[in-house]
Amino acid sequence: MEDPLPKLLALVLLLLAINLTCSKTEQYQSQGNTQTEIIAQAPHFVDHYSVLAVVDCMEFEESGCNPDAINWDDWHVSLDGVWIQGSKGCLQFSPFTFQEYCVDKYKLKNDIFDCSVQRECAINMLNENKGHHWSTFNQCT
Repeated sequence: MEDPLPKLLALVLLLLAINLTCSKTEQYQSQGNTQTEIIAQAPHFVDHYSVLAVVDCMEFEESGCNPDAINWDDWHVSLDGVWIQGSKGCLQFSPFTFQEYCVDKYKLKNDIFDCSVQRECAINMLNENKGHHWSTFNQCT
């Protein structure tokens, strides 16, 4: 069995580096759930803080931690064929993915530019093995 310690140490160092870069002071809460409570429900990660480290890394890679970021080069199509331009916010959600997962499935606040909502949604999505929604997921794991 592979020793998880090197991977865990790398994740801790990554988390520290990203937190220094992004310096978050906001308390991430939505509907009474803290990130720690959500992470505690993630048994497939080596430890509960690794999911937070992955989200921190993706946030930095996707937008440089900019809540107002919009990537106009991204185009998204809905299941009914409607095209829309732009990925938005800290974690660069497409409007369709944000609506489907964050608003409809997880019942979070419908504000695509709210980083705490995007982070909680991403944690939930990673817990359900939906990391493929981000191009940066593989480089952050």
